[in-house]
Amino acid sequence: MTESQRDMGEFTPEIAGETRGERIARFTGIVMLATLLSRVLGLAREVVIAAYFGASGQYDAFSIAYTIPHFLRQLLAEGALSTAFIPVFTYYLTKKSKEEAWKLANIVFSLLVIVLLIVLAVGILFAPLLVRGLTVANFKNDIEKLNLTISLTRIMFPFLGFISLAALTMGMLNSHQHFLWPAIAPIMLSITEIIFIVVLSPSLGNPIYAAALGVLVGGMGQWLIQVPSVVKRGFRFKFIPSLDHPGIKEILRLMGPVALGLAVTQLNILVDRKLASGLIEGSISAMQYATRLIQLPYGVFGIAISTVSLPLFAKQVAEDDISGLKDSLSEAIRLIFFILLPSAVGLMVLRYPLIRLIFQRHLFTPQDTAITAIALFYYSFGLFGYGTVHLLNRLFYALGDTKSPMIIGAFSVGLNIVLNLILIGPMKVGGLALATSVAGIVNMLILFWLAQHRLKGIGLRRIMFAILKMVLSSLALGLTAFLISTGLEALTDTSKLLFSMIQVATSLLGSVAVYVTVSIILKGEEIYQIIRLVKNKLHSLRARTS
Repeated sequence: MTESQRDMGEFTPEIAGETRGERIARFTGIVMLATLLSRVLGLAREVVIAAYFGASGQYDAFSIAYTIPHFLRQLLAEGALSTAFIPVFTYYLTKKSKEEAWKLANIVFSLLVIVLLIVLAVGILFAPLLVRGLTVANFKNDIEKLNLTISLTRIMFPFLGFISLAALTMGMLNSHQHFLWPAIAPIMLSITEIIFIVVLSPSLGNPIYAAALGVLVGGMGQWLIQVPSVVKRGFRFKFIPSLDHPGIKEILRLMGPVALGLAVTQLNILVDRKLASGLIEGSISAMQYATRLIQLPYGVFGIAISTVSLPLFAKQVAEDDISGLKDSLSEAIRLIFFILLPSAVGLMVLRYPLIRLIFQRHLFTPQDTAITAIALFYYSFGLFGYGTVHLLNRLFYALGDTKSPMIIGAFSVGLNIVLNLILIGPMKVGGLALATSVAGIVNMLILFWLAQHRLKGIGLRRIMFAILKMVLSSLALGLTAFLISTGLEALTDTSKLLFSMIQVATSLLGSVAVYVTVSIILKGEEIYQIIRLVKNKLHSLRARTS
């Protein structure tokens, strides 16, 4: 482990008397609330898209076009670059000086701009080749759809540049223990897309171009909204392109395995899109809508827990506090399961009412609901796996091991592709979704086994006993949701918006109440931790207002 890795994640309380655990909880709350708002607005964006485009060929073209810059975004921006930049930049902040840290940031910024200009020029110029490589014969033979996809790709490709600069700015702010604006920034994408679709669609020859322009401007907004905060902390841009700086060499060393691992993961998404483009029209759109629903609990809870856990893991590794690391990992795993396991059951049981309520209007038809429900059902199987993999990857990064997640991820992607080819014939969209879930669970199990081996035990019995209680509580939740939903379906006309809202809201509230009740009866540790946290927050609020 390098010196920069050992020193990352230093927590210095900002509030008098606040413990490290309380500060982590506060940061988690900030990230979760901002992410929740972002996901809700993202869902609202999908509602607008569904109303204007449904599961149509137009939205298939948009999804393929967006996949290309999104793939590169993970490599150049939010994945490898952020993961490698934050520990090195933090080391310079804490062990050297702010002047040297900002010099490093300027060098990275300068090199990133150069790389982006080259990549954007190549991507826009060779968009036809990229699109043809992502689609199958029957998609290519539809000349109108193919040309539309190429045009949308060229419009949205510069989004990659803005979102990469936004990711680097986020890394600077997170290294200063500032999480608010980076967590809020993604909201800009949803807001601009909604505005552009609603306002510009009537005046454009093809309304899907409004969605593409919204993506472009939204990416710009994600970067610009963070700029004042990073300038306030001392950043002043200077063009210093240099590959000789030792910090750059360290960042590049760390980026390698992470970038390769992310490239393999994104390649899997591209393969899914390519295979889905050979199914009936609207298949890609259905997978996209189902993914949005999956990302709500996964993004709000799974990613938030992992984001805040990384610096804690790193600090415990630096202090050689292996016992504390085991406890922290065990608590994080159990918390992820406690939230994502019942979420998966709820999504499976309520898939039709949820999709009908959120998406089914205007151009989004009952047939679109049916195919989206199939994808959502099978994606939901792997929800707890996706969240746990994200957490366990952060554990290995804190241990200075970026190769193991890359190798295991590559194996899982290979498994996913093989399962895709086996299952797509008999199960169509459902087969692609099920393959993703199975591969995610296998990835989780291998990482889990390796973590158990590396740390010489992580309290496996305690974790499994807790998960058993969660499974029982989740089954009670699923049965309650099913009974309430089907009962209201029989008694009311759920094709009407008001009754559909009542059906979903009543089913969710009733099933969550049962889940909490059964968890309390079974004496699950996690529910008592949450209850104590809520009580402490309420007590703190009362103390401040009195």
